Amino acid sequence: MDFQYLEHFKKLSIKCPPSHFRKMDIPLFRWVYDDINDERNFMPRTFLVPVREIEKIDQISDPKKRDALKCTMLALSMFISEEAALTRFNEIKATMGNVAYKRPGSNIAFLDIAKKDGVNDLPNDVGHFSHHPVVDHHYEQRFKIVSKL
Repeated sequence: MDFQYLEHFKKLSIKCPPSHFRKMDIPLFRWVYDDINDERNFMPRTFLVPVREIEKIDQISDPKKRDALKCTMLALSMFISEEAALTRFNEIKATMGNVAYKRPGSNIAFLDIAKKDGVNDLPNDVGHFSHHPVVDHHYEQRFKIVSKL
């Protein structure tokens, strides 16, 4: 597979995406902004967080731990259901208030992802999972906004 961020994976001391990630046909939900074409909608956290956050990660002395975190930040956060996406957002909003809308957007979008789109880990107990997309996934053309956060 030709992954979207392969040039970044090559800089890591660990395998990224990890070997336990799998191709799946699976419904997924993601937080997005009002304009589905907003470039932030399908960018991983590593390109969206303040530089000081990346600098903190670079200070981690264990290269495997540091690079595992960097690999995670190169993935897209997804949810197994609309309910899981909304529940997690509400948890964040409870601690951050309306500032929570600035980072992930104000909507939930849906796509039935196919094996050709990339690899995923298994959803955790709150329904979240990470997705490493392939080049030319064109998610802005394929995701559909289904509800407001």
